[in-house]
Amino acid sequence: MSIAEHMQLTRRLGYFTVDNATSNDSALEHIAQRSRAIGVPFEPTQRRIRCLGHVINLTVKSLILGHHSLTIDNDLVEEYNDEEETKKQGQWRRYGPLGKLYNCIRYIMKTPQRG
Repeated sequence: MSIAEHMQLTRRLGYFTVDNATSNDSALEHIAQRSRAIGVPFEPTQRRIRCLGHVINLTVKSLILGHHSLTIDNDLVEEYNDEEETKKQGQWRRYGPLGKLYNCIRYIMKTPQRG
């Protein structure tokens, strides 16, 4: 918000596409407070657009992995060392092609070349 104020963009702020993290609610509420303080109307719930990719991701996980998808995701999508990574990859392989795809994506996401 400080940068938007410095560049005189506060009256031009539009909509924000973000995932479902509660920290995004907090960020938009902060923007709303700062905007209102300078007389710029900003309603955070109307300016927040849920990321369609994130919603689709959650939906597909739920369809494929069932009602355990959040538990599986929380257990497996954490930072871990190489020994633990091998163990986690083995756990994902039990999910067949989906698990293999997950392992490939996980590998790509942690390599420095992807940048």
